Amino acid sequence: MNDTSTLIDQLEACIELVKSASISDETRSAIIAQGATFALFLSDVEMQRITPESSLKESMLELIGFYCEQVREILTTDPVEACHGN
Repeated sequence: MNDTSTLIDQLEACIELVKSASISDETRSAIIAQGATFALFLSDVEMQRITPESSLKESMLELIGFYCEQVREILTTDPVEACHGN
């Protein structure tokens, strides 16, 4: 299970990484748009608009974690360092 506040921090770090990456504007926009969708979902979880026992919640939290891992892996040479926001 992913901790929501940790995922929020990871997502914010990933978006910052995307903003500064040497990628096309089209790719940057697409990745940031997906991140924004995930941010809205995390906001709903934090505001308790999604029930804690929802299977959708667990699936989405896993997907958001995977998204962050993939962004870091692709855009950095040291994914562990990027994961901690250093």
